[in-house]
Amino acid sequence: MFDIYSFELCMLMAKGSTIVLIPDNLAPFPVNILKLMQEKRVSFIFWVPTIMVNIANMDLLTKISLPELKTVWFAGEVFPTKQFNYWKNQLTSAKFVNLYGPIELL
Repeated sequence: MFDIYSFELCMLMAKGSTIVLIPDNLAPFPVNILKLMQEKRVSFIFWVPTIMVNIANMDLLTKISLPELKTVWFAGEVFPTKQFNYWKNQLTSAKFVNLYGPIELL
């Protein structure tokens, strides 16, 4: 995972972006994570699908709008089709990139 973190960090610096750290106490509360993302106007995320599946299952993207979110990368585990389609349907202007691949098997 360090190589992914290094890549993200370098990419953020190259683009002059700001990184938003999610406080540990928000981890069990996906709705609060989305509220933070909305407040900070997050435009890019790189997550494992688990949190995204929870958000989809709770239908949170219909309650909290994320208009700034334009790029969604995910990796590390399988993203079930039903929940992936939920995200795609809720964030129609976002680009989704699946980085799950052969390197994960090593």
